[in-house]
Amino acid sequence: MAENQILLLPRINYYQWARSVQKFALHFGVGITSDPAKAGDYNIVTVATAPNSYPHEGDIVEWLKQRFPGVNIDLIKVESPENLSRMLDQRIERGIRYHKLLG
Repeated sequence: MAENQILLLPRINYYQWARSVQKFALHFGVGITSDPAKAGDYNIVTVATAPNSYPHEGDIVEWLKQRFPGVNIDLIKVESPENLSRMLDQRIERGIRYHKLLG
């Protein structure tokens, strides 16, 4: 299977989160979703976690691992869409699509 990547964003204020990752998504050609089940269809899931960002799933990393054992997870802990945007801008500058993968 070819390497593919998606950004999993919180559902609450999704469009703010989506705007914050637009530059990164376009630069690296990655998908964007707020649906954890859809994210499981990808080899690499970059997960943006903020406090209480996945209330239905609980620990989103464990949720993904249990349901999609082969998925590789790139975890980004952030406080806000603005914080996420800054972190992803740094990745663009360094040419880094993802960091150490969990999985």
